[in-house]
Amino acid sequence: MSINICIIGLGTVGKKRFEIFQGHPDVDEVSFFDPSKKIFNNIHSFNNINEIFSNSNIDAIAICTPNQQKIGLIKKAYKSKMHIFCEKPPVMSYLEMLSVENLQKKTPEIKIQFGFNHRQMSHYKSLKKIILSEKYGKPLWVRGVYGKGFDNDFFKGWRADDSLSGGGIFFDQGIHMLDMVIDLLGDLSLENVLIDNEKEYPGIDINMFIHLRSDKGVPISLHSSMLQWKHKLTLEVGTEKAIIGIDGIMSSTKSYGSEKIRIDRHWKNNLVESEINQFSNPDYYTFYRECNNFIDSIMNNTPINNGTVKDAERLMKLVNEIYSYNS
Repeated sequence: MSINICIIGLGTVGKKRFEIFQGHPDVDEVSFFDPSKKIFNNIHSFNNINEIFSNSNIDAIAICTPNQQKIGLIKKAYKSKMHIFCEKPPVMSYLEMLSVENLQKKTPEIKIQFGFNHRQMSHYKSLKKIILSEKYGKPLWVRGVYGKGFDNDFFKGWRADDSLSGGGIFFDQGIHMLDMVIDLLGDLSLENVLIDNEKEYPGIDINMFIHLRSDKGVPISLHSSMLQWKHKLTLEVGTEKAIIGIDGIMSSTKSYGSEKIRIDRHWKNNLVESEINQFSNPDYYTFYRECNNFIDSIMNNTPINNGTVKDAERLMKLVNEIYSYNS
């Protein structure tokens, strides 16, 4: 058995997914559709979307499109009995996510995975293992920052149109931070939100501060920003005996710094003992991990274990509350 997969949307992320799936030993053919590209890697694009979903040789699709298009493509894939890999954010709204959940319940044999690749980062995996083991006691607080700068080119693309994107920097990037915290601590409740929107682009948030609390009472502070001129990803967890934090991300821009985990412990006389471990991974290694998980799930008929419909539903419910906070 081998799998034929079609990539829908061939931007930067779509091209990388194409190359990864093309190199997978259990994938036979990789095709694509993008109205702006006629040929890629000597393969011609489908002429239109309908050609994909009427092609019985295609087993799965990977959705790498603007967010507004995702729900329609997911519904078409379910109707055509095709497995689905969909980039984050899953859909545009919580109501759309509930419709996906309903489709998944009716058709559980169709595999669907959402691309929250930050769960696959090596330093995050180490952080999660330490926190779940309670090696340094229970979590007492969590603090995260994720941000980057922007230039005028940003406002020329679809991400600056909330009818296509669904939101600004938090929906596009900060959602990864929220997903990791949910993965660490479980369900969260919203305390308060401060949002700054771009004045000339309604609905496009450029700066957001979010305060939440876990079911066990752990306070959480997250900052998502596109005014972070020095690109930054940090996530810290204060526990009873140490502070464990991750810093950096292996990105295409190489602007966030290397991936490190730091443990500050043995506090005494206002000083701590610090242990820092740095990870060395190839570009897009988290994408490879996700794509491998998706193909393995199809080949072996096993459940998706990361980026599930349940993961996405919990996340989108909270995202909806965050964007509705000041309404």
